Amino acid sequence: MKKIFLALAAVAMVLASCGKEEFSDNSNSVSENIKLNVTVAEFGYDEAATKAMIKEDWADGDQISIWLDGNATTNPNYVIKHNSTESKWLQDNTATTEAATPKASGYVKALYNGQVCVASKDSYNYSNNTLSFNIENWKFLTEIQVVVTGISSNASDYTLACDKFTPLSGYEVGNDTITAITGTKGDAVAGFASTANPDCATFVFATGDYTIGDAIDSYTFTLIKTSSIKTKVSYSVSKALQSSTKMKGLKLAYSGFSHDYVDLGLSVKWATCNVGAISSEEVGNGFAWGETEPKASYSWSNYKWCNGSYNTQTKYCHQSSYGTVDNITVLEAADDAATVNWGSVWRMPTIEECNELMSDSNCSWTWYAAGNTEFGGVAGYKVTSKKTGYTDKFIFLPTTNSDNTYGYYWSSSLDNDYAYDARSMDFHYGRKYWNRGYRSDGRVFRAVLKEN
Repeated sequence: MKKIFLALAAVAMVLASCGKEEFSDNSNSVSENIKLNVTVAEFGYDEAATKAMIKEDWADGDQISIWLDGNATTNPNYVIKHNSTESKWLQDNTATTEAATPKASGYVKALYNGQVCVASKDSYNYSNNTLSFNIENWKFLTEIQVVVTGISSNASDYTLACDKFTPLSGYEVGNDTITAITGTKGDAVAGFASTANPDCATFVFATGDYTIGDAIDSYTFTLIKTSSIKTKVSYSVSKALQSSTKMKGLKLAYSGFSHDYVDLGLSVKWATCNVGAISSEEVGNGFAWGETEPKASYSWSNYKWCNGSYNTQTKYCHQSSYGTVDNITVLEAADDAATVNWGSVWRMPTIEECNELMSDSNCSWTWYAAGNTEFGGVAGYKVTSKKTGYTDKFIFLPTTNSDNTYGYYWSSSLDNDYAYDARSMDFHYGRKYWNRGYRSDGRVFRAVLKEN
């Protein structure tokens, strides 16, 4: 452990107890009267004990960036570098820093910018123009790189999440959430041979949760497509390439997106989220009935299955007064937004299946107002099965209007009375019911699995 005194002005340096190195200041800090009194502990790797990477000696150019609590910017308040030739820690006056006046007490975050990503969070005291603290609670932030092969479209359309890689509170510098960084198509992760196949993307995580030697077989990565219709696929990791210092990377093969469902003991299994959403709380995309892509606006003038007005329907029509009669009353697969966007095993529910879900003998509907804690503050209905053996199963249907009071969900069924309308499953606080709406309207829906 080496103790250093740094001053942020041109003042005499004092050499502290357990070190023979001199510590100099070459800063041009705005806070010119503040002296920095810091004890810097080395960090180590003990194969039998700590399973952490040893840093036995500070190397030339080793850098430590220091943030005071309350500094939410990406710029540190202080940056110090080690000069091996002079055996000194010097403040880096070329670094971009954030000027601040310390409180009487608080904490600092220190990030070591060497080959191994480690950070420390330690308390400080400030009095008599001297800021004093120890940098000693080093924590490893392992860099994890993941290559996903088989992505044929723009790699920037995708992000990657992991169920186990969560930020360690207090040790993240800058952002308080993990960010998946999209790489360039064709990027190679360390530990993998370069490939001629350009259809891949590299994602990078930083986490303090992974310890060298930990089993990661149960970790789940979720690939998310972030284009206009979001979708996802999950992978269970079975193997990681790693060295003694860090996990080098994982390689996953994309072969199609999958989606979760819940068996409520009814005639069909219901998806856990709307099409275009990646969680049950998200509203997802709106679609005109019989169209498979979302639009910026919805009207008869841009509806696919008419000639500009409600009484000129060109498909799905059983009344000659409203268009060309074909007597098709349920959406075909090519016009089903669930089938087109999620794959052949999914479809939109019929109105009969919606009525089954709404039946009080089958499911209980519990209203959750905006601001609730169970569903992330999103208003909507929790629909729980009453069927024997399924009473612990539920889905959540979020509201779809701006004031969080209504939900409008398409079915795949044409209305019996008016060929320009389609049936929907609607709800409002306190009640649920089937309804009808203009086919040209943009509404969400909850997909169901096709029968075996």
